[in-house]
Amino acid sequence: MTSRPALARKLGRGDAVAIGLGSMIGAGIFASFAPAAAAAGAGLRTCPTV
Repeated sequence: MTSRPALARKLGRGDAVAIGLGSMIGAGIFASFAPAAAAAGAGLRTCPTV
């Protein structure tokens, strides 16, 4: 017997664009924290988080 997958595997153009934009925005968010962390200095690593 052959079993068919429960969900069809397909990726449309809109899906691919959404994945690409999401990854670029996500990378930009993490990259924007780097200058702030550099400006904060070593105190950023030693302060406890509340």
